[in-house]
Amino acid sequence: EQLLKPGDTLLLLTDGVLEAADENEEEFGYQRLIQSVIASRDQGAHGIRERVLADVTAFCAGHFQDDASLIIVSVL
Repeated sequence: EQLLKPGDTLLLLTDGVLEAADENEEEFGYQRLIQSVIASRDQGAHGIRERVLADVTAFCAGHFQDDASLIIVSVL
């Protein structure tokens, strides 16, 4: 049994975030997601959400082919 502890952050997202593609049809993917989260992890849930959505939107030039939903939960 895994329990979330204070300081943990949980990301819930739809595949539209990971599968957002650039002009070469390369997907945003897990590595870019991880980089976005690491770059913003000290900014709290709101900062992480803003950074990830900005990075995905820039990557695919705002042309999402599927729904892109993202929920960030920070455990206090």
